[in-house]
Amino acid sequence: MESSSPHLENDQTYEQEKTESEENEVVKQLIKLKINKNAQMIRKFYDGKTKPIRIAGNAKVYLEPITIKNCMQFKKINDAVCNYIFNEKLYFIASRSQEFARLAYYNDVAVGGLLIMPIKEGDGTFFLNLGVLEPYQQCGIGTIILEYALRVAQILTPIKAYHLQLQGSNERAIKFYEKHGFVKGKDIIENFYTDEPKDALLYIKQFRE
Repeated sequence: MESSSPHLENDQTYEQEKTESEENEVVKQLIKLKINKNAQMIRKFYDGKTKPIRIAGNAKVYLEPITIKNCMQFKKINDAVCNYIFNEKLYFIASRSQEFARLAYYNDVAVGGLLIMPIKEGDGTFFLNLGVLEPYQQCGIGTIILEYALRVAQILTPIKAYHLQLQGSNERAIKFYEKHGFVKGKDIIENFYTDEPKDALLYIKQFRE
């Protein structure tokens, strides 16, 4: 007996097409920000390998776009840094997000990553995912990545605010983001982390109303 719905014939294919459609929708939202028009201004602030920043011990740090070829490096960094479940489809989004996704290289080794993506189309609120491998923390790399993200928000006026989640026990991260103008929101996301305390605190950086 033939199925009346083609979706029932191959649920796996349908789910894959549905996921790809959702992922492409996020990419389209980023494109709507006219990133290409403003990319030159962003690159003028920080132009990848052509303008490396030197930190601890005169080591060079530079940012590179996340692509299909290097997005697995971004995944490895997230797997090592994040103690929460990172949706796999976000790696697809990162590889197509142009100026909204970056890998940080320290002496030509990928040690940090950044992904900026809209939470809800049209409201100007963006999710900020930033991580640096533990051995390379507290030497300025996180600051370089965050300054890049803040510059993107300054240039692209549709970005009204960044949101990020922090574990209450992560005092070092809380101090880092508070130093850069993030303030604690009222919302608490329950059971966000895989270890205690499992609830996540919402931190917000508001740029414009």
